[in-house]
Amino acid sequence: MKLSRWILVGLLAALPLGAFACGGDDDEPGGSDTPAGETPSGNGDAPDGAWTGEFDTGTRVTLEIFVEPAGAPELAEFEELREAAGQPPVQYARVTAENVTDAPDTGRFATLTGEDGEQFAEGAIELTFACSSAYRWLDTGAQPSSEAVTLWEELFAGPCEGQELAGPTIAPGETVTYFLVYTEEGEPEFERVFMGLGQELER
Repeated sequence: MKLSRWILVGLLAALPLGAFACGGDDDEPGGSDTPAGETPSGNGDAPDGAWTGEFDTGTRVTLEIFVEPAGAPELAEFEELREAAGQPPVQYARVTAENVTDAPDTGRFATLTGEDGEQFAEGAIELTFACSSAYRWLDTGAQPSSEAVTLWEELFAGPCEGQELAGPTIAPGETVTYFLVYTEEGEPEFERVFMGLGQELER
């Protein structure tokens, strides 16, 4: 649902400034220092087929769409919880963000669009934070199993701690890997990729 992006932005805006350490505003596209007409500089060792660029703050980013859980050990806890909670399979995208600035930053969600690049068009596809998605996996209307509850508690006391609504904090000089999810069936069709609200990535 496209309104979810605006709801999330509104929630974050209502919090005190220090609640999430973010070096910039996703609502200001084009805030990168990359000169006009040049491809944003992503990580030089990006895997084949990955999308690279920068957040509006200058943090370098590589986005891999998609990765198999079997090849990403960090996803084992997510998959255990998803299966225990009776949730359908999801597809995971891996984000590697390198904060080369001197200010703390936070992770961004991604949007896949058609050739028009319209992030709020009917056919735009949002990849949401894996942690914020997993936070709702017990909300099925049925009583969750004790196994599912334990796995949920472990996930949010561990790798997802403090990430119920937003992405991870990225300290200056730090490189962080986190995951986004695509929850619909089938393979998404898209031409362009954006991080946050306006920063386009390139192959």
